[in-house]
Amino acid sequence: MIQPKTPGLEVWPRKQCVNRLELETTVEDVKAHLSANEVSVISCFELNPPIGQQRKFATMRIPDAHFKKIYDASIWPMGVIVRPWSFKSSTHVDNQSNNTPSGNSSS
Repeated sequence: MIQPKTPGLEVWPRKQCVNRLELETTVEDVKAHLSANEVSVISCFELNPPIGQQRKFATMRIPDAHFKKIYDASIWPMGVIVRPWSFKSSTHVDNQSNNTPSGNSSS
């Protein structure tokens, strides 16, 4: 059963990651490539590659209707990887011996 749309309640497109791109690849190149393969792009952003990596990464949001198309290997150059985006936060190690909040330390 199809549920009726609720005004103001929209699903935000899933963020995807495309990686193993040549360093010279631009966001406009990615958008043009997807457009040529009939995939609409809502947003696309370049990510800085990890230090020492000779490849480029990009994140993109596309409509759900085009979701399966981006996972079709035949639209990408050999070696390009498309996967769901996952944010990896850096871990913070606190090396201080006193971990009490500022102003709450006892003397």
